[in-house]
Amino acid sequence: MKKILNLRGVSLLSKNDQSQILGSRSGTPCFQNGNLCCIDTGNGSICDTGHCLPNGYCLFS
Repeated sequence: MKKILNLRGVSLLSKNDQSQILGSRSGTPCFQNGNLCCIDTGNGSICDTGHCLPNGYCLFS
């Protein structure tokens, strides 16, 4: 494990960087409702100002 952590050119990705990677989505994808990004919870949806990313995550502003 120590050798893996000492690789050159490897860096940790921020949560925002991780969310931009296609295929990184888990769970329910978001949907756009005007200027709101919404996530279906099963009992309704949670919406806030932002937009949906291609990977299904909301990027709230």
